[in-house]
Amino acid sequence: MDAFGSPTVQADLDNFDKQWGLPNVTVDVVKFGKIPAFDPNNSTMVGWAGETSLDVQYAHAIAPGAKIVLAETSVDESEGVSGFPQTMNAETYLIDHGVGDVISQSFGATENTFPGFTHGDYASLLRLRHAFQDAAAHRVTVLAGSGDLGAAGYELDAGTLYPYPVNTWPSSDPLVTSVGGTRLDLDDTGDRLSPDVVWSAVYGASGGGLSQVFTRPGYQNAVKNVVGARRGTPDISMSGAVDGGAWIYLGFPGGGGWNIAGGTSESTPIMAGIVALADQASARRLGLINPALYALGTGPTAARSGISQPYLYRLYPNKEALFAATVDHVSVVMTETLLAHEPTPGGSGPTSEAALDAARRAYAALVADRTILRFLMHANCAADEPLVGEAVRRCYAKQVETVRQLLGNDDDAVRRWFGSGMLDNVVAVLGLADIDEPWAHVLTTR
Repeated sequence: MDAFGSPTVQADLDNFDKQWGLPNVTVDVVKFGKIPAFDPNNSTMVGWAGETSLDVQYAHAIAPGAKIVLAETSVDESEGVSGFPQTMNAETYLIDHGVGDVISQSFGATENTFPGFTHGDYASLLRLRHAFQDAAAHRVTVLAGSGDLGAAGYELDAGTLYPYPVNTWPSSDPLVTSVGGTRLDLDDTGDRLSPDVVWSAVYGASGGGLSQVFTRPGYQNAVKNVVGARRGTPDISMSGAVDGGAWIYLGFPGGGGWNIAGGTSESTPIMAGIVALADQASARRLGLINPALYALGTGPTAARSGISQPYLYRLYPNKEALFAATVDHVSVVMTETLLAHEPTPGGSGPTSEAALDAARRAYAALVADRTILRFLMHANCAADEPLVGEAVRRCYAKQVETVRQLLGNDDDAVRRWFGSGMLDNVVAVLGLADIDEPWAHVLTTR
């Protein structure tokens, strides 16, 4: 979504693709209203032209096979309601006609500039949410940049900064995924030299803060110690620093050819490309992704553990390390559970049916907790991640050792037990014990 668009958006993308070896794609430009002719002496139109090329080029860079629809509106979006009715109507039209799985918005207005805000009347803003409500109903993901002014924001004149923290809409809307900016520290091969940090510089900073219009949505309950009772932004951040920014090509008069750009206008289309790839991998639209994003975070883990999130990061430098440590913990739980179900004396030998039955009962007791079962299956699928794979192999090594102990070092019996356990996994995760059909009986009957 961009006001005015760019007269050279396709040619600029073609130059961008040629430089970086990306496949060409034809941009589908949809115009809403009478778009005024491009004026290279109009700084507003030049700014939107650059914004347009940045949006298109970096969504394409991340998802080069995705179809790109550029929706151009005829009114500048600045502060207050200016330009938003046209933009929201355009988005609603596209959603209702099945155009687009993810919407990227690299613009916003300070909440305080909407009419009625100072009196606690947010109707002028809330009336514009129809596009996002429509998107949620059609499972279309909506993104918005969190802004480039840190905790500040412009007043209605679009030039004076509020002297206190403010937030911007649509980034602050709970139906929108707010995208902030980070600064990356990479070597020439793209490997990280140090962890990403928030983009904060003299000439701009990643926006974010607390909404004065929206209360905390349920998906942010796990971070209520950060956001309190309000909606907090951003939800996720991507590369946005101008120092180490993104190369873009601007071929329109006054564009200057190759430029370096940044800000959340870079990070938002990057995230849009990621969502497009995720939609493709899932073979469906993901819709509002915020609940899933917060479920992936370490905040809930820290909260459940009764420790602070910074302390959690001190213990585990990244999510792979945390996941691997969880695999190790589950391995200990499995070992303790198996050893607590050692067979009673009286069988015909160490590999008797009594021993096998005891091992099966032990495993059944373990996977009765579906959380553990789901985690074990997830860990197996994630074993190609080196750190996780090492932990999974340690887990299997320990379980083989434990089961051999239970079954009298009979390797054939160990293999039969593991084969039976894999079948138990399928039976449990599919709920086959509750299915009264012949094919299910084949798998559940012992």
